Amino acid sequence: MKNENFSVVIPLYNKRGAVEKTLRSVLSQTYPYFEVIVVDDGSTDGSADVVCSIKDDRLRIVRKTNGGVSSARNRGLEEARYEYIAFLDADDIWEPFFLEEQVKLITDFPEADMWALGWGYMKNGRKIDITHYPVNYRGYINNYWAQRHGTNIFFVCVCVCRRSALLAIGGYDERIAYGEDLDVSYRMLLHGKAAYNSTVYGMYYVQDAENRAMQKTIPLERYLPFYIEKYADARYANPDFRKFVDKQIVAMIYPYVTNKQYIKDITRITDSLNLSELSPTDRLQLQSPRLYGILSRLYQPLLWLKRQIYKMFVKN
Repeated sequence: MKNENFSVVIPLYNKRGAVEKTLRSVLSQTYPYFEVIVVDDGSTDGSADVVCSIKDDRLRIVRKTNGGVSSARNRGLEEARYEYIAFLDADDIWEPFFLEEQVKLITDFPEADMWALGWGYMKNGRKIDITHYPVNYRGYINNYWAQRHGTNIFFVCVCVCRRSALLAIGGYDERIAYGEDLDVSYRMLLHGKAAYNSTVYGMYYVQDAENRAMQKTIPLERYLPFYIEKYADARYANPDFRKFVDKQIVAMIYPYVTNKQYIKDITRITDSLNLSELSPTDRLQLQSPRLYGILSRLYQPLLWLKRQIYKMFVKN
């Protein structure tokens, strides 16, 4: 196995209570060849002081005025010394073998520009593994858009990317504050190969961490669907990508559909979609969002019952 050097980029904004644990999970990696670049995006809670208190030659901090997570990741990309880039949020956790397993993937699948491991959630200190598709798979991903999906397997904090490939696609879109990681993974998959190992869980997304993006109200103009036009050429040229991304866009804009503030923007976005290719459920989300919400709430108890019955049969 060839030794590869990694640049680990951690954007930081007001994560004083979490960043030390995150950094410890990186600095305790079983694979030793890496640098850690913490990009302090104008924190005001003393987060940077926590970073500076950790003495390790592999760790350095870069300070900038607040510009959002995309600008922080791009700054880290500029500062990186090495070709292999791994991003990690300042409140998530890597397993000790994360980089070691990534080196194995890079060695075995050298034609890829992006490599990913499985990931799970952590809540109240408990790790929760989730099912990723393809199940029990290790190899190149062919036509990601046409495969079954339960989650985004190329979640930013569980990926390693070539620096040159990230620069070739223009890095992170700094207009986007939410869904920016999806945007990068889509563009990386459209322009190069990717490999994946679903048999190893290398990272845990801390659900009860402070200041999570999911806990905020995101203005639509800072959200990925607002910029659907950027995919126009890819949607036209690749029917599988069009069907995939249109479905994702519908799910993303659903919370905004009934907001009068965004009527014009929602109309612009939906006019870009190919509605004839959407499922009846997806169309219901757009055309009758309140009815969809009622049916979804009614369906939840049935879904719970289905899971309980499944567990009973599995145990027996």
